[in-house]
Amino acid sequence: MEDFNILFQSIYKEIEGKRNILILPHIAPDGDAISSALAFSYFIQKLNKKAIIFSKNPPKYLKYLFGFSKIQKSIDENLFRKIDLIVALDYADKKRLPKIFINKGITTITFDHHPRQNQIGEFKIIDPHASSTSEIIFDFFKKINFKINKNLATILLTGIYTDSVCFARLSKEKLTIVKELINLGANLPQIAKKYFEFDIKKAKILSLILQRLEKKGSVIFSWLEEKETSSIVFNETPIFPDFISFIGKADAYIFLSKIEENQIKVSVRSPKNKSKLNIIKLAEKFGGGGHRQATGFIIKAKTIQEAKEIIEKELKIK
Repeated sequence: MEDFNILFQSIYKEIEGKRNILILPHIAPDGDAISSALAFSYFIQKLNKKAIIFSKNPPKYLKYLFGFSKIQKSIDENLFRKIDLIVALDYADKKRLPKIFINKGITTITFDHHPRQNQIGEFKIIDPHASSTSEIIFDFFKKINFKINKNLATILLTGIYTDSVCFARLSKEKLTIVKELINLGANLPQIAKKYFEFDIKKAKILSLILQRLEKKGSVIFSWLEEKETSSIVFNETPIFPDFISFIGKADAYIFLSKIEENQIKVSVRSPKNKSKLNIIKLAEKFGGGGHRQATGFIIKAKTIQEAKEIIEKELKIK
């Protein structure tokens, strides 16, 4: 990881001079976005300052994490007027942050492990070599000598676990961070259990996804239609796209789900540092984001087949 020590100290000093801090994970947050937000909120509160996490749809499977119940789905105008610092997390592009909080003249700090794209803020910690934004927050805490207890360790490890597909995409160097967090009390069995929890309905849907697997060129596809997605909640674990990414050998694994009329949600996974396809560029083309190993976006299309054809054309798949 890049050495941000001087910038970390500047950020810490900036935070010490503020009182009411708004923490923003990206829209439609994943495990890393919420984990990094909860970790930072814990830190802010230990400084005896007010921390407000705003997210309209935090994934419910993460409710076991300390502080999850305090995430706010709305913020009244009076409270917003008191905000004197914004911490934006894991968002890649400002388009993935709630518009109502952007360009308000409030000092902003960014922590992100996505490549430099369109991030904002007077202070920006951007490290594409980090496994997750949670890893960057962990490094920040260490550099400022902030004590990490078992609750905080579990939060941080959850972010790393979910964004690395259960550590499958971590280097040996990164695994030392996992070991350190476990030694600090992180509850890995609980994290894994919550991530992989399956009911019969979900298992049947996975069976359907596996039946539909098809390979075209160097890409493996699968999908769900709108009537099938209505029976599951899509702000839960990314188990479906993650699961198919372990099947066979491909440069990209693409999972499509029709979420409403003329909208197809696309989740892309790619093997660590081996793909010949630029999945970040693909996501950006359609207003989404991500990193080298995982991206997501929405395509405007009437059918799954139409969306697949659009993707095949963009990736020049024959």
